[in-house]
Amino acid sequence: MKFKQFTILFGAVLIFALGGNSLANAADHLKLKECYNDIIDDLIDKCKYKTQMRHSKSDVIRNAAMLSCLKTTFYKKNRQALIQAMLDDDIGIKRYKVEYFLNTQFYNLMRPYKQTIAKSYLRN
Repeated sequence: MKFKQFTILFGAVLIFALGGNSLANAADHLKLKECYNDIIDDLIDKCKYKTQMRHSKSDVIRNAAMLSCLKTTFYKKNRQALIQAMLDDDIGIKRYKVEYFLNTQFYNLMRPYKQTIAKSYLRN
C-alpha cells in the first residue's frame, strides 16, 4: 500500500515540477522576446540618427549614413525572424551578445555586395 501511495505522490510531484517548469520557460521566453524587441528598437533609433548625416560634406560620413539606412531597413523588415533566430540560438539577455548577433546577421547578408560597397567608397 505504501508503494502505491509513494508512486502516486512521486507522479504528482513530477507533474507539478515539469508543469511549473514549462510555465517558467514560457515567461522567460516572453521576457526575452520583449528584451530583444527593445534592443532592436534602440538600434533602429540609433541608425535613424546616423542616417540624418547623409548630407554631410564628408564622403566617409555619407557612406556611414548610407550603411545605417540599410541597417534600419534590415532591422525593420526582419525583426520577427531575427528575434526567433536569437531565441533558437539561445543568445541570452546580454546586450553586447544581442548586438553582435544582429550585426553578424546584417553583414552576412551584405557580404555578397562587399565589392560594390567598397567601390562606392573609392568613387567618392
